[in-house]
Amino acid sequence: MAKLFYNIVFLLMALFVLIMVLFRITEGSFEAAGARMDALMGVAAERGGEAARDIADEAGEIARDVADGPDDQN
Repeated sequence: MAKLFYNIVFLLMALFVLIMVLFRITEGSFEAAGARMDALMGVAAERGGEAARDIADEAGEIARDVADGPDDQN
């Protein structure tokens, strides 16, 4: 389990560095690359939050549906 966690963390860190280097090449400086990465992370956090809220709402609906009992009365 620890090895899997290590591999996931390593992959995320390597991806972050790769994106920063790509932004550095396209933007011309690490300052501009950092600003672009900050904007990208802000958008990602916002979209992730929306997705989490949607999942929570749907899970709540499912829980209420299950708590109501069976749908058909045979």
